[in-house]
Amino acid sequence: LLTDLVSVADCEKPLHDYTVCYGFVNRTVGPVLPVRISTRPWITPEMEGALHTLEDLSGQHAAEREARQMAHNLHEILSKTPAVVYTKSALGRYEYVNQRFLDLFHLTLEAVIGRTDQDIFPPEEALAFRENDLIVQRTREAIQLEEVAPHDDGPHKYLSIKFPLLDERGLVRAVAGISTDVTESRRAQVLEQDAQAAALVQNQLYPHSAPDFPGYEMAGVARPSLFASGDYYDLIPHGPGKLCVVVGDVSGHGLAAALIMVETRSILHACLEDHEDLAIVAARLNRYLCRDTTEQQFVTFFLGEIDAVSRTLTYVSAGHPSWIIEGSGAIRSLAVSTMPLGLVETIEFTTTQVPFLPGDMLFVATDGIPEVHSCEGEMYGWERTLEVIRDTRETPAKAMLDQLLARVQQFQTGLRPDAIGSSSGPIHFEDDLTAVLVKHLCPLEPATDVVQRNAVLTGWLV
Repeated sequence: LLTDLVSVADCEKPLHDYTVCYGFVNRTVGPVLPVRISTRPWITPEMEGALHTLEDLSGQHAAEREARQMAHNLHEILSKTPAVVYTKSALGRYEYVNQRFLDLFHLTLEAVIGRTDQDIFPPEEALAFRENDLIVQRTREAIQLEEVAPHDDGPHKYLSIKFPLLDERGLVRAVAGISTDVTESRRAQVLEQDAQAAALVQNQLYPHSAPDFPGYEMAGVARPSLFASGDYYDLIPHGPGKLCVVVGDVSGHGLAAALIMVETRSILHACLEDHEDLAIVAARLNRYLCRDTTEQQFVTFFLGEIDAVSRTLTYVSAGHPSWIIEGSGAIRSLAVSTMPLGLVETIEFTTTQVPFLPGDMLFVATDGIPEVHSCEGEMYGWERTLEVIRDTRETPAKAMLDQLLARVQQFQTGLRPDAIGSSSGPIHFEDDLTAVLVKHLCPLEPATDVVQRNAVLTGWLV
C-alpha cells in the first residue's frame, strides 16, 4: 500500500531501525501532497511488520516558499535601491553593505566586511559616522540626520536614517543605516530659493499702483512662467501731463531673462531722467544692451508717451506689437519702428505720433498671451486677445485684464473659470504673460477730436 501511495527516495535502512524519509502522495483529487514518512518495526507474538506514519508537510513547504520569496525580494530591494544600506556591529565593524555601497565607494565585500569607517573613509568623515552611530547606541532610538561622504566629484550630502538592532536580551547588537544621496536635491533647493528671492526683488520693480494721471485709467499684469519673468512693464511719469508706457519682452524666460529685464529697467529709468526725446532714450538703451547681452538674446520693446495736453501718443516700437482700440470699437495696429533691442548697436530710432483721444485705449502685451496653446494644439492668437479687450471696454481696466487672463486660462485648460479657481494650484504657462492697458477717460469733444485724429493720421497737425 505504501509503495502504491508514496514515491519513496530515502527509505534504504532495514526495517528494524527507525527510519524517516520524504515523498509525495499522488492524490486522485487535488495537487500532489508532500509528506514525511516515519517507519519503525512493529513486532508482536502474533505478527511482525512495520508501522508507517505519514505527516502532511504542505503547510511547511508553503511557509518555506514564502520565506524564500521574501528573502529574494529583500535581496532585490537592497541590491537595486539607490540608497546606501549597511549594518555595523556595536564595535563599529561592518557586517553588511549593499551593492550600491560597494559601487559608490569602489570597494569589494572583502575590503568592507569586518572593517570600520576609519579603515575605509577619510578621518573627518569616519569620525562623524562613528559619533552618529554611538548616539543610536546610547539613545536606543532611530535618528535622522545629514552626513557627508566623499565621492569622485567631491563631497556629497546624504540624508541618513540610523536605527538600533537589538539582541534577545534587548541590548544594542548593531546599528543599521539607510543613507540617500540628497546632493542634487539640496542644490535644487538652493537654486529655487535664489530664484524665489530674485522673483521677490523683481516683483518690487513692477508698478504696485497706477501713477496719478488725471483723466486716464490704467492697469498692468505680469504672470511669470517660472519664478522670475523676462517680461517687463512700467508706467512712468515723464514731466507735467506726460506718462510713459513701457512693455518689454526678453527672449527666453526664467532667471537669465529676468536679469536682463532688470538691467533694461534700470537703464531706461536713468535715460528717461536725462532725455525727453524717446528716440534718444531707445538708442542709448539699445547700445547698452548690445554690449551686455549675447547674440542670442534680444528685447522686443515698446516705449510710448501719452501727452494729456495734446491728446497724442508718441512711441517707439522695437519689434513689439501694440494697438489702439478706439471708442467706437475699431482696432488700430501701431506700426513697428525697428528690430528688437540688443541685436545691432547702430540702429537709428525714430518716433511716431498718433492721436490718443477720449474713449481710446492703448493695449500692449507680450507674445506669451497669443502663443498659449489649447489641449488640441491650437494657439490663442492676437485676434482672440483683442476681441476680449474690445468686448469688455466698458469695464474698469484691471477687470479687463483679469478677464483676459481668465479667458486664456480657460482656453489652455479647457476648464470653466470657476473650475480653474478651485484647482489645487496655479496654472502653468509655457511663456511669461504680460499686458498693459491705458484708457482715456476725458469728456468727449466730437468735432475737435475728429479733426485732430484725421490731422495726425494724414501727417499734418492743426
